[in-house]
Amino acid sequence: MDQSKIIDDSITLDVKSPKLNKLYIVCSINSKEPFTDPETIQVDFITQKSDTLMALKIPRMFAYIGLSGTKAVQNKQHEEQPNQYLSCFRLLDADNLIGGYLDGRIIQKQISTQRIIKEFNRQNQESIIKKRPLKIHIFQKYFVTLFLEGVVCIYHQDLQMFKFSNEYEKVMQLSFIYHKSIVSQKTLKQFESAHNFHYHYLNYGEFSNFQYCQQKMNPLFLFRFQSMSINDIEILPFSPLEHLNNPEQRMEKGLCLAISGLDGYFRLLDAITNKPLFSFKTEYCGICSFSFNPNFSSVCLGAQDDSAYVINFNTKVSWIRLLGHNSFISRGVFSSISATEFRIICGCYDGTISITDVDLNQLNQENSLFVRAQEKEKVLQVKNIQSVSQDGVANVAEYQNYVVCINFDGVIKIFLLQ
Repeated sequence: MDQSKIIDDSITLDVKSPKLNKLYIVCSINSKEPFTDPETIQVDFITQKSDTLMALKIPRMFAYIGLSGTKAVQNKQHEEQPNQYLSCFRLLDADNLIGGYLDGRIIQKQISTQRIIKEFNRQNQESIIKKRPLKIHIFQKYFVTLFLEGVVCIYHQDLQMFKFSNEYEKVMQLSFIYHKSIVSQKTLKQFESAHNFHYHYLNYGEFSNFQYCQQKMNPLFLFRFQSMSINDIEILPFSPLEHLNNPEQRMEKGLCLAISGLDGYFRLLDAITNKPLFSFKTEYCGICSFSFNPNFSSVCLGAQDDSAYVINFNTKVSWIRLLGHNSFISRGVFSSISATEFRIICGCYDGTISITDVDLNQLNQENSLFVRAQEKEKVLQVKNIQSVSQDGVANVAEYQNYVVCINFDGVIKIFLLQ
């Protein structure tokens, strides 16, 4: 297929020669629509045979780009209808995804036929959680969805939906209100005695939420966090601190929920027991996003104080602050080098990206469950800062040495890291 072809007059692939040190540009994709919401454009990756497939969501369109070395080939695409705009998604395989839509629906569907296989937030033509889904993250058969206003739901792909009765909905809506004086004692007793349901409040330092659980029905867990500024989530198979042998940081079972927000906190929570595991507080600012390395031993926080924070959970909790950009860090992602060193690629609102190699010996050592950044702690200057956009980098993704810069001008640039 011609690599300069325009897909439905809205995506252009333009293969260019290598320009950047360490980063070789593979192609640029012009959505021709500037945007202000960093989540308007999303990508996900999957390996098919020996090639890499990148799924791309831009306004009103979903497309596949095949990547092989320094070549990019457009595979397939479809235009979305106005009432079916995809707001977030994750790939299950090369032809299936779980997506969240602007009307609140969460759907598993086949990409090639657009056939809906299952719906997770809808029953009797009505959305159960009536909020816009912002992000989805998948672990095996579980996936977690972040909705507006700090609502997080964990679903299981094989379980059926349960339609909340009016009284259960009332309890959820009340969330942090002291509801016993509002909900009748009879209703509350029925709710508390139901074997399939339980709920409780958590108010422990930086952790404050309302948790609603049910057995073998979707959503398995619903969280309403007191901080409504949550902007990034992941579901992990275990706690990154499990090996530290601290009883406070152990989980009885799997499912660790990682969340960050504009309140400046990064938190780890046992999703099953609603138990706080770890928190990190930036000194001055909110957190834009976070990304784990593949084995969950380190996490990078993109922050609004023009820096990135790298936290490592290897032998002790340790961290370092990366300085040198001139605006918000939209996201920092990992590219592995060795067991004791890793590479951090940061995208910035000033239109630049940086590539910095971090040695684990450079990090600050901590022993506390709750860590707070301090100005006097060690910092590391970012290296190899290069301009990739005049309007700012809204998001960054990395997969098998492919680096994707999603820019505020609506242009997506794909690089090969060498």
